[in-house]
Amino acid sequence: MAQEQTLKRDTEAGVFPRMAVWMIEDREDMSYVVRLMIEVSLPDVVVKEFRNGEAALATLHANAAPVPAIITVDGDLGKNQKSGPQVIEELGAELRARKMTVQFVAMSGVDELNEAMRVAAEKAGQPLEILGKGPEANTKLLALIEEMQKKNESLGPAEHRV
Repeated sequence: MAQEQTLKRDTEAGVFPRMAVWMIEDREDMSYVVRLMIEVSLPDVVVKEFRNGEAALATLHANAAPVPAIITVDGDLGKNQKSGPQVIEELGAELRARKMTVQFVAMSGVDELNEAMRVAAEKAGQPLEILGKGPEANTKLLALIEEMQKKNESLGPAEHRV
């Protein structure tokens, strides 16, 4: 909550974080662990959580938050919700229409869902990294964010991703 207030204040002041990460995960306990790990290790990275794909799509359509550099997606987002592959396909198509590329990250322990997310990202013309679930996947995610942050730092200020 405090991070969202800071993001809103900074956005209104015209100051943007070096990098934003969106997490689409229906289980609060899972996203809490990942968000906390990122916030402690990489305090310059802003994490925005969504419990379903519809909320992420609505935020993107409304331009209500900076477009992230990375979007993590759980494959199974619960009953009566869009699946991870559907979310990647729709978000990816919207980003492609805006001529934007975002690194998608599949975070599912189910191989079939990871493969479906890979196909959806390919169809949407967006890159996808499959990390799976659990502590090892979380460590790999942190390394991926750090790598992208270093790439962003090598760009000039006008070229920074938000």
